[in-house]
Amino acid sequence: MLKTDRAGLHLYEIHAEEKLSRYAGRLTVDWGEGKRAWVQLAHLRDKRVAEIRKDASEDPFPGFTRFSWDIEEINAVPLAWQSVLRSVKGIYLLVCKETGKQYVGLAKGEENLWARFQDYKNSGHGGNTELRSRGRKPYQVTVLEVVNQVSSDEKIEQIENEWKKKLMSRDFGLNRN
Repeated sequence: MLKTDRAGLHLYEIHAEEKLSRYAGRLTVDWGEGKRAWVQLAHLRDKRVAEIRKDASEDPFPGFTRFSWDIEEINAVPLAWQSVLRSVKGIYLLVCKETGKQYVGLAKGEENLWARFQDYKNSGHGGNTELRSRGRKPYQVTVLEVVNQVSSDEKIEQIENEWKKKLMSRDFGLNRN
């Protein structure tokens, strides 16, 4: 139910559906690639159930600031966590586990954090010239900042540049731009 309009943003009041409580922590829904939105209207488009686990033993998502994972093992990220990472754009940090050198990157436009992490896993460099020149290396990825979905690409690039300055990743890390 739409409660308030705040300068183009909407505030919704949501409630858990008691009839579905037995699926809490066990159900994973495939919202569709590139279909990131804060609101999904199931009555307009069927959503595929990706998984129903026997028990809810999967650890809850630790939060963006506590998320840390080896890129080579990124496919082992729990499905519920993948869903969270698919839903947001933001700034991330890759750290080379051999040298400690850092690379600050961003997920903007139609991409999201999960898509970027998958790109690094698949290519070893995510399309970055400096990382490509190093060959495949073991990286750990963390999330530095989640960016509002309505932020422009230009705003996200500004935030990324601020992180590059703070972490000095151009001077001592793997960022060359």
